[in-house]
Amino acid sequence: ELLSIMTNKTKNKARYYTNLPSIRSYYYWSATENANYGDDAWYGHFSSGNMYYGYKTSTSNHTICIHD
Repeated sequence: ELLSIMTNKTKNKARYYTNLPSIRSYYYWSATENANYGDDAWYGHFSSGNMYYGYKTSTSNHTICIHD
């Protein structure tokens, strides 16, 4: 879910910024667990579009609620 939003941002920046104007250039948690490491979840950076994974208990990333 997060990766698809970030991919759409890269492909169509004008539409992205119109639909999600309050998103800032931070790291945001995904709802997706890392399949290889159950204690980890994926997160991404909205400026670079890169995805990473880290401990789900980490408080260094932001969250955002997005629905269609």
